[in-house]
Formats: sequence, C-alpha cells, structure tokens
Amino acid sequence: MDKPDEESRLLAFRQQAWFHPYVVPDSLPPFPVDEIGLIGRGRPNTWQVRSLIGKGPAEFELTVECEPYFGHGEEPYPIFVCPSIGPKGAGLSMRTNKRAIKINGSETLFMLEVVLLRAGPQDWVERFEKDMVPSGIDLEPPKGGMFQDSLRYLSQARDYLDLLVGFYSSYQYPLVWERIGRTQAIFCVDIARLTVQCKSPLDFDNFIPFRLDVRARLEGNSLKDDLTPNISRVLSLDLRIPLLFLQNSLWTRDIHQRFLQEFWIAEHLAHRHILNRPPEPELESFVRELGQFVRGRFPDRSGCLDRIRSALLNPSISEVISRYCAAVGVSVCPVEMLRLGAKSPEDFWHMATRTRNKLSHGARVDKEKVRILELGIRQPVREMIRREMENSGITFGETPVPKGPPGTQGGSP
Repeated sequence: MDKPDEESRLLAFRQQAWFHPYVVPDSLPPFPVDEIGLIGRGRPNTWQVRSLIGKGPAEFELTVECEPYFGHGEEPYPIFVCPSIGPKGAGLSMRTNKRAIKINGSETLFMLEVVLLRAGPQDWVERFEKDMVPSGIDLEPPKGGMFQDSLRYLSQARDYLDLLVGFYSSYQYPLVWERIGRTQAIFCVDIARLTVQCKSPLDFDNFIPFRLDVRARLEGNSLKDDLTPNISRVLSLDLRIPLLFLQNSLWTRDIHQRFLQEFWIAEHLAHRHILNRPPEPELESFVRELGQFVRGRFPDRSGCLDRIRSALLNPSISEVISRYCAAVGVSVCPVEMLRLGAKSPEDFWHMATRTRNKLSHGARVDKEKVRILELGIRQPVREMIRREMENSGITFGETPVPKGPPGTQGGSP
C-alpha cells in the first residue's frame, strides 16, 4: 500500500464470521443489531478484534457481495460440469448477492470480527476502482495495484479470523457450533470530513458455478433428470467416501482444505485400484536379495530392513495415482503443468503429493502453488469418479469417454 501524503484516510479491512451458538438463550441480552457496522477508532498499522452475542428476535442485512457465474449455455441439461469451466456456449456474468440474517426469539447469534487498520492515500477510492478492472489473459487485476494490495490485507484479516475461530473450536466450541457464513468489506474513512465509503471487493477464488436451468427436467415440482432411473445402481456403487470428499470440497472456500479434499479422492480411488495386487516380481526379487545381504553382513541391522520393507515394495502415492490415471484415461490440464514447471503428469502428481505431505505434516506451503495445484486436480478427480460410474455401466445416456492406451495419459481435461 502506498504511503499517503497525509493520513486523512483510514482503511479498515474487516472480516466477520457468523454462528448460531449452542448456548442458553435466557442468559443472553438481545443481539445488538445497531453495533454490527461500527468501526472502532484506532491507529494505522494496528488490528482490532470484536465479538458480539445475543438472542433474537433480530433481522438485518449483511454487506452486499458480488459473485461471478456462468450461464446455462447451449446444451439442454449440462452434466458433469467442473466449477470454473462453463458449459458449452455459456457466458460469464456477475450478480449482486444480498444476504440477510433473521432469528426468532428462541434463537441466538454470535459474531467474531477482525479488522486491520491501514493508512491510505487521498485518492484511494479512485485507484481502487481503476485497479479492480481485470486485464490480461488470466482476467485478473494488475499485480501490485491498489486492488491487489487491498485483497492482500483482506486475506491477512481472514487468516487472523481463521485462527480465532479455530481457537474457539478448541477453547469454547459451543460458541461456533453452527456456522452461518462470512462477510468481508473495506471501509475508507475520511477523518477530516467524517465520511465513510464501503467497498466489498470480489475475491478472485476461481471457483465459479454455472447457473442451471432445470425447466427441461421438471414435472410439476419434481425433478426428473437422468439420475432418477439410475438411483438403485448409483446407490450400489462403493463411492461413498470419495463422494463425501467431493461434496465437502464444494462447500469450503479455503484453498488448502479444498485441495486436500480433492487430493484424497485421487488417493482413495487410486489405492483401491491397486489393492491386493502383488508387488512387481523384479522389485520383490531385489528386496529379497537385499535382505539376504543385510542379514549376512549386518545381522544386527536386519530389523531396520523389516521396518522399511513395505515402503520398498509398494509404489509411492504419486506413482499409484499416475498409474491409475493412465489405466482409466484421465489427464492433467497442460496449462497447470506448464505454470508449475511439471514436465509430465507423473511430475505433476509428485508435486501435488509433496504439497499434501507438507500440509499433513505441518510444514509451510506456498499458497499460490496450492492454488495452481488445486486448479490442476479439480477436473481430473471428477473424471475419476465419472470413470468409476462408467465402469459400472452408468453413463446417464452419454457415450463413455474413451480410455487412453496402457501407459499413457488418455482422455482430455
């Protein structure tokens, strides 16, 4: 953020999280609706935390947010569409999302808020609006502009809020028992004129839905699509765990959680594909000869070899997923491979596995790299589930996607 000529603009980057707490309603005063939009006085380069709790009845509107979406497109009823990939002929549009909270007299409400305060230049609003116009091949705002700086501060406030909610999940979980949602906003305070302007920027998450037109599949108020006649066959599939991961990936907005949920789908299906398969004869022979050598020359170390025997005989996670993709004809988008510098699908899955391991084992990860990896696996894992359905004869009236030849990455993203 540029250093202002004079500190007459105070920028407040606010993140709020809303919950239905599991508390005794009679112990609470009415929820203070009038205090929701207040911004506390403070110095630049400081942060503020606030929590409000109360009972209903209460009704109020949250900050307005803009959401991108794809249209229905040219197909009568598009199926197996991946988020951020629009159906054939679909255009990208924007809509204003007006959200409100309403609770009755027996319900309770809890709000956690984090605000980062920064000094801003005199022309902050004008520069913010100019920089937020997307440009370039990625349709993203210019790097280093006022809009990107503002998103960075909003992201920092969101990280602090995530920590705070996480601590409450351990320290006093009833307060955050049922999540309602989140809001974010930037307030530009003109201290001299005592005026406030509010901006609710679009956070470019690149997880964009398409708006489905269901009229072609309606019979009164009943939805009758191609899933209906296949219900019994779908319910007989052993896909409950990967489908749970998939649905949860739709509902999370944290890029790390979404990446892990989607990676677990690939890991689950790939390992199941090779389950009970014997090790490669050549590798098994090598490990057996290695064991004879160690027991003959270093008998006191033979126990060490026994502990790593399974790791030597079994392929790595990235190898298992790569082989599974080749077997069922699922490919990785070459654009994401290029952006990561991956020379092959195997190299891509190796990078994804390393990132998964870092997240699982507490190591630091590059958030931008996680974002690109998630973009890279989002479509393949959905194709994997689709192949599992096709292998059971469930095609929903479509021609099954042809598999690639053995040892290749067939199909198309």
